[in-house]
Amino acid sequence: TTSAFLDLGMILLSQSKVVSAEKICRRLHSRVSPTLSPEHRLNLRILNELGICRYNLGDMKEAERLFRQSIEIGGRNLKRDDDLLLRPMGTLAKVLVSRGEFPEAEKLLLAILETRNCLWGPVPIDIINMHVRSFLGYIYGRRSMYQKSEDTLKQVLAEQTRILGPEHKETLVSQKYLAITLGSWGRHQDSETVLRDTLQKLEKSLGREHAETQRCRGDLIQAMNGQRKFEEAERLARELSAHSEAGLGLDDDLTNFITFELGASFEGQGRLDDALVMYEKAFEEASRLLGGEHLKTM
Repeated sequence: TTSAFLDLGMILLSQSKVVSAEKICRRLHSRVSPTLSPEHRLNLRILNELGICRYNLGDMKEAERLFRQSIEIGGRNLKRDDDLLLRPMGTLAKVLVSRGEFPEAEKLLLAILETRNCLWGPVPIDIINMHVRSFLGYIYGRRSMYQKSEDTLKQVLAEQTRILGPEHKETLVSQKYLAITLGSWGRHQDSETVLRDTLQKLEKSLGREHAETQRCRGDLIQAMNGQRKFEEAERLARELSAHSEAGLGLDDDLTNFITFELGASFEGQGRLDDALVMYEKAFEEASRLLGGEHLKTM
């Protein structure tokens, strides 16, 4: 059935097989959109999954369009706390963060928590609540609200460790967010320690090839550069760059991130010509993917 095929697409997404997942979702969309109303739950599910595919492939403009379309259509008939409405709001917040629009993303996440609080009473400590608060903690760090970020993430981490376990993907993502905040705060050694522990657990629970594992490895490279361990950072960046281009595709945001960090490694070693080549390549990739006015290209 259509629903079963969509479930298969979601499974492929969870395994980082994004291109295959998108092919399934697009076939389903072309099949059901002419026969079902736009407000039909199956149509909304497909729109959401297509948006997630585009997001994972670095196509933020199309991802945003799909999420906003899903929210607009779902808002006509769905209850305010329906997962089909709240889920694209949460993922749209991630798109906004990729553009540096942190206050707007924070408003979306707080609206999710407020909606659940108004309709359910005190917000339950469940996987949705913890996921939203975890990403809020990450946003606080990006906004240089480091103490608030650390406090939020440590609280969520304690809940996730108790409820989900220390090696659950949601727990490890929060742990990675904490490491990123510590690094942005200038606590590079603490950041590296947390990242290495997170990476080891991700490799064990999700595998070395999983996109989340690779992104954590990219964050570790940034931490190495932050501690002036440029040669080690270069080695890790070269390994991950080759793997990313082969496995995730040139359009993935991770590839651009690694290119920039490789440039930083070269610059730290005094190899300025090599650094310039990498920085120019990163700029060209970001301009092609995100546009010249994006935060990462300015």
